[in-house]
Amino acid sequence: MGAEKYLGSIGYILALVGIFVSVPYARTSLLQPITLIGLLMVAMAWLLLGIREKDTLLKATGVAIIVAPIIILALAFAVAYPLLKPPSPHGVPFVSPGIFLSKLITVFVVAAIVIVAVVILHIAAHFRAARKLQISTFKYAGVTHATALVLAVALTVALFTTFLTRAQEILGAMLMGTPPLALLSTVILIAIIMAVVQIAAYILSAMSFLKLT
Repeated sequence: MGAEKYLGSIGYILALVGIFVSVPYARTSLLQPITLIGLLMVAMAWLLLGIREKDTLLKATGVAIIVAPIIILALAFAVAYPLLKPPSPHGVPFVSPGIFLSKLITVFVVAAIVIVAVVILHIAAHFRAARKLQISTFKYAGVTHATALVLAVALTVALFTTFLTRAQEILGAMLMGTPPLALLSTVILIAIIMAVVQIAAYILSAMSFLKLT
């Protein structure tokens, strides 16, 4: 029995706490690094499990969870760096608004692709672990993570559709100081369901690693 059992089980719980608890208490210094620590522990758990089982997919999942945030942060820094420079002596910024906007959109698109790729790899790793280790909880966790991904896509589509079709109504309600809850009812419902499913997915993943022998 290796360290991956405890790294995975504890890591998923820490990541869950960091994601769903630190939002309303984002200024609490103790909670800020919990998500990062949890994800790092999860990545190491998959990597060690892949090494133990001599499985490339499991090892790749661990590496991807570590590398993906680095890629996204590097892209974000590359876009934000020109804004940190003072304007030229003639008052002209180092980057035009049009170029900055195009770079910003590119970062969002690349970040979305990277995140989706890592999530799909993460889901596939659960099914691979379930098959190789004969631990059915990994399969249930994989199904739950996949459901959360589908709900995330549905939430994104619903959010964009709602704002595109009812932007004036939402803006009017916000200007009057009234939360546009009725206008965003579909979005809120999908978000609540997705949160519940994601919590279940993280718990199942933690249970799966705890069953390793």
